[in-house]
Amino acid sequence: MSIGELQSGRIRSDDEPQLVTWRVLEGITEPFQSGTDSVVPVWKQMKASADQKAADQALQQALHEYGQLIRHPYLFGEVPSQEKYDVFLSMAKLLMAMGFHQRAEVLLYEAMSYTKDAYEAHLQLGLLSLDREDLDKAKVHFKNCLYYQESDVFILTYLSMVLLAEGKTHEAKFFLGRIVSALQSKLQRLSFLLSEAELKATTAPMEFHKLSVWFEDTLTKVFY
Repeated sequence: MSIGELQSGRIRSDDEPQLVTWRVLEGITEPFQSGTDSVVPVWKQMKASADQKAADQALQQALHEYGQLIRHPYLFGEVPSQEKYDVFLSMAKLLMAMGFHQRAEVLLYEAMSYTKDAYEAHLQLGLLSLDREDLDKAKVHFKNCLYYQESDVFILTYLSMVLLAEGKTHEAKFFLGRIVSALQSKLQRLSFLLSEAELKATTAPMEFHKLSVWFEDTLTKVFY
């Protein structure tokens, strides 16, 4: 009889199963409990956490977590280039929302060194330049945007407005013509959707509504 049995006032039989402690099972259960976390790289967990805080408009917290990831040399070294671009771009947008435009500009230029498609970075730099009324720099960045997306009506409209503001009417007409061409292709597609044969099988009125809302929203943002 063991001391534990004497203290508990209970006598174990010889064939009674022996209960093991949690320490014995620790090595067996632990892989199942932490397996999910161990598969996901630490940098990805940190970035996901910062992205979520940015989406929740917790700007200071998101910036702090992005900064922790960037300042960790080993973790940040494991981050793929496109994800690094996304980190710097996200931080720049947060700084712009907080009014720190100069710091945002530095991060946007840093972001471009990590990607082959810097459309979004050039767009944000163009908008920053417009905010400073630096039309020359804004024009350069918007033209760089067209290098990546040559038929982007949003960028073509901005660029046309900048050129008109500079008095460069002939150059502005060229980009306005490209806007019309892009819209004509959309209208041709819309006409096809509105044909009698397609009207019964599709929701063409909803397509027209989406197109009109998109166009109004684009023009409103640009003229504002």
